Amino acid sequence: MKLQLYPFLAANVSDVLFLRKLVKVLVFLTIPIEASSNDISQQIEYLWGLKSSITHSNTIAVVMSLLESPLENLEHEALTEDDWKLVQLVLTLVRNILAIQDISLQQKAGESASQFLSLREIFGTVVP
Repeated sequence: MKLQLYPFLAANVSDVLFLRKLVKVLVFLTIPIEASSNDISQQIEYLWGLKSSITHSNTIAVVMSLLESPLENLEHEALTEDDWKLVQLVLTLVRNILAIQDISLQQKAGESASQFLSLREIFGTVVP
C-alpha cells in the first residue's frame, strides 16, 4: 500500500487544525507493534510502507514546520499548553517513525529489500 500523504498536506498547509489532526492520525498509524500482536510481519511491511511514504515526500518538512510557531513562543517565553501539546505530538511521530523495526530475514530476501533497507538512512537525512 502506497499512502500519498503529501497532497493532503500541501493542499491544507495553512490549515493548522487540519494538519494537527493529520499528525495525530499519523502518530496512531505508526504506534510500535506489540510483541503479542498477530501478523507482525504484515504490520512491519505496512509500517515500512508508511515510513517510505513519509520519507520520500515533503511530508516530514510540512510536519516539522508546525513547530515554527511553538518554538517562537518558547523563545519569547509565551509557550501555551496547545503549543506544548503540538511539540509533543510532532516529537512522538518522529519517535514512532524512527522506532519502526528492521525487516526480517525473510523480507530481506524479497525484491523490495533494498528500498526498505535504505529508508532508515534517508529518514535520518531528512530529519536534522
